[in-house]
Amino acid sequence: MASKPRFNLRPGEPGTILLIFRYNGNRVVLSTSVSVPQKFWDYNKQRVKNTRAFPHSAKINAMLNRLESQCMEIHYSFKTVGIVPSPSKFKAALKAKIEQREDSVPTVIEFIQHFIEEREAMNRPKGSIQVYKNCLKHLQGYSQAKKKILEFETITEAWKNDFLSYLFTLKNPEGQNFSDSYVNKILGTLRTFLKDAFKRGIIQQDIAGKVKLSIQKREAENIYLSEKEIAHLFSLEGLSERLEKVRDLFVIGCLTGLRFSDYTTIQPQNIQEVEHGGRIVPCLVMTTQKTKQKVVLPVVNPMLVSILEKYDMQAPPAISNQKLNKYLKELGKIAGFSQKIEVNEFRAGQHSSKTVEKWELISTHTARRSFATNAFKRGMTAADIMKFTGHTTVASFMKYIKVTSEERAVTLSEHEFFTGKAPLKIAK
Repeated sequence: MASKPRFNLRPGEPGTILLIFRYNGNRVVLSTSVSVPQKFWDYNKQRVKNTRAFPHSAKINAMLNRLESQCMEIHYSFKTVGIVPSPSKFKAALKAKIEQREDSVPTVIEFIQHFIEEREAMNRPKGSIQVYKNCLKHLQGYSQAKKKILEFETITEAWKNDFLSYLFTLKNPEGQNFSDSYVNKILGTLRTFLKDAFKRGIIQQDIAGKVKLSIQKREAENIYLSEKEIAHLFSLEGLSERLEKVRDLFVIGCLTGLRFSDYTTIQPQNIQEVEHGGRIVPCLVMTTQKTKQKVVLPVVNPMLVSILEKYDMQAPPAISNQKLNKYLKELGKIAGFSQKIEVNEFRAGQHSSKTVEKWELISTHTARRSFATNAFKRGMTAADIMKFTGHTTVASFMKYIKVTSEERAVTLSEHEFFTGKAPLKIAK
């Protein structure tokens, strides 16, 4: 059994990077001929530190990632034919593989690793970086399972179907097959990588335009809390300190429409007095992490004001998204949100349905959806709501609106278009 190769930095200043690979009791040492100052080497990650002080880090790390993949490919090629090569024979095969690829395009894995390193250096939102890393993890898992290096030219419809079959065998932390929506997220992220590679000229064909990197999209069973339910949550008494903070954090989300990454980071400096037309209104002013859009939202709702004042005009101490989702379900059960809801699930391409109580579906994202839906039902225009939620397209925004056809009809029944209170003026 062989583990992945290690990369060590030889003593000296600067130190030369060495590849060390052990297999079947043998040891191969290969110099990369690349030297790095000791202070820029990460001994735990065995890579160059990603810092602006050493601008060559991304390029060198991409080379090390490629070398690691080449080393494992050589190992698998010998293993599949039942040969245990001598260290000198292994080293010669590895050198030949390196020379063969010197002027070729990077592998898909190498390109994605470089893509992620660039985005991290640009301080892109952590949530986006995690989405990229999740896609990379599954592509690496697939490559290892198939014992093949993933090249750009191998990405075809046939490859996509094989990759889908692999993804449908995997389980999430709860032991369930991946949902179709999660699989679509992986494919969509891969499409982003391929488009970027084509735009940069790394590949000459628009693979993302030729291969349909998606599966049938089905609307997820999402819920929202009505204004009455939010007020009920706010009025709950006798909660533990933990659940009280969870409740307060969630209600802030319901009344601001911000993403979890934004409403959990509200600070006193975000609460500012805004003057317009002779009026001064306290507002929440912040730049969203994901889209970098400036949001200015009035802080006049008594519940919102009360919660912020309780925590000295900032959000309660934040916890992880995963833990908050767990505690929100506990909170929702205490609140008595027991409405029966039929949930349709699509996992590994298979459909199933079950009936759950409303509290079981509450998550951090429910807050944002509740804000958008309640504001829409109150008659606020989509354009105005989008200024607060940060949505950039009406199509993406409307996915948040959980209003039935009957609710929409009642809501718009008082609109002047239907009442005729403001008839059109006919031009003469």
